[in-house]
Amino acid sequence: MYLPSALARLTIILSVPCLVTAHGKVTSATGDLGGNTTALGILGATVPGTGPNDITEVDTTIFKKKNILSNGLGKTTGGGKNRPEDLLLAMFQSGSALPQVNNGGEGRVRGVFHVVTTDGAGPVRAVIDATAKGHFRNGTEATVLT
Repeated sequence: MYLPSALARLTIILSVPCLVTAHGKVTSATGDLGGNTTALGILGATVPGTGPNDITEVDTTIFKKKNILSNGLGKTTGGGKNRPEDLLLAMFQSGSALPQVNNGGEGRVRGVFHVVTTDGAGPVRAVIDATAKGHFRNGTEATVLT
């Protein structure tokens, strides 16, 4: 996805992982300058079972709103409501370097979107929240390339 250069590098990194709405999840994201992370709510080493959503989507963030420019970080059936402080767990699971994005032009984040159920196959959209608090109503929609 292309990211606007005016956004600060750190806030881009902290907000990108939690922006997907669908029956799928970002299992990894890497910045164009290196580093990696997962989406909020990802439970490391969890292999969901088959069956209803509460079994197949235990670490898939769900948003109840249809408008992508809505506030909130969503929730998972396995961990409940996502909160900004959950970024620490995502950072812990990701290692010592979060994604770093070039701020001198069009920074990019490359991610892996894992489709959990067939109705989550797309289209995928993403919004950048420069506050890293889930304030997507005032966010900037990113260009998603597939």
